[in-house]
Amino acid sequence: MDYTVSDSMIEMSVSILNSYGDLLMDIICKDACSGHDITKMLALTLLNTLISLDWQGKWLQFMVHKGILNDLATSIQWEDDSLAKVLELIPQSLKALYVYESKMSLLGQISESLVGSKNLLQTNTLLHISECKFIDLRPSQDVLQGSSDMFGDTQPFGDVPSVEYSGYLPSIWERYQQLIFPVFELLRSLLNSSGTLQHEASLQVLAFIENHMDVFLLPLQEQGQNPTSVAFLQEVAFVTSILSGVAKDYQKLFNRGDNVLYPTHIGKLQACMKSLIPIYWSTENWRSISLKLGESITDDPETREKVQNMAYSLAQEVGRNLASFCRNSVLLGDLMSSLSSQIMFSPEISVQPFQSVPNSKAVLSLGLLFAHIQEYAELLDALLNDFSKENGDTEFFGTALRSE
Repeated sequence: MDYTVSDSMIEMSVSILNSYGDLLMDIICKDACSGHDITKMLALTLLNTLISLDWQGKWLQFMVHKGILNDLATSIQWEDDSLAKVLELIPQSLKALYVYESKMSLLGQISESLVGSKNLLQTNTLLHISECKFIDLRPSQDVLQGSSDMFGDTQPFGDVPSVEYSGYLPSIWERYQQLIFPVFELLRSLLNSSGTLQHEASLQVLAFIENHMDVFLLPLQEQGQNPTSVAFLQEVAFVTSILSGVAKDYQKLFNRGDNVLYPTHIGKLQACMKSLIPIYWSTENWRSISLKLGESITDDPETREKVQNMAYSLAQEVGRNLASFCRNSVLLGDLMSSLSSQIMFSPEISVQPFQSVPNSKAVLSLGLLFAHIQEYAELLDALLNDFSKENGDTEFFGTALRSE
């Protein structure tokens, strides 16, 4: 039987909890901050749900008033050593990882609202998280190979959890993913929902990037052009989304004296982003990437199809992020600085559209943009034709497109 919860039931449940006042709020928040591990995770999950349902913002207001947001951020910093030990070949315990995931999930939920993101920025949440050493412990290829040799792990960071020894233990890459992906999600959410504090959000995110350059460079350099798993492609999607989000604000911050990122560093990031454009602006490459990543799943057609669909969507997302990066970079052209002169495309349309870009000073052919628009138009035309055959006309589909 399919049970659904109506909006009225949700509203009534929240209202009942709110009727207990500050006493219940205080108990739950104390459990989230100082309870035993299981109690912490339960309390954090409950707060996560309540924040998502409490349209009046009473629970968030109470947490801010009691300093709970600051306590959560500082507690992550205090657990840095324990989280770093999670990335050992055979960690003693994963309890710190699971509590961390619950905390980051709550912070991510809070960051989705304008009020929540403002409070996170004002309490310097990113500053506390940026001090953590575990963020920079991205496993190297040598560590990856060593783990495979020792345990016979053939899926070190893939789409299906791996078994590394007689009990269940996620691979080192999976554990690092569980640590870093919530951080990426928080950065992206703060950039998208900070409203009038966009300048402050960009400043804090750029400071984070400066402190952890390799966390943003290595995914693009190692896996950007040839991703070997959906998880790696997801990492590339996160990084390109964050870098495109701060592209238009970097020079403004630089001109104001907020030198949060060295020009050489921004040049490296720009070069990596440009090198991906010829790859992810091709619908054919979207298909080839998805098919390649699905080939590793040989025993389950349903799982293989799911992986291919995920990979295709992520490749599209990377393409959108790169388009946004180009747009935001071009918008810097009217600023009074040589660094702000961002000529992204040369006036050539006859050049081979899909080619590699060797460095940040290289200029992409405008033909690349035209080719991408043409491919997308052909894809859209094929979708319209299929819809027309199934439904007799395209009026409804056209209306849906216009509404988007």
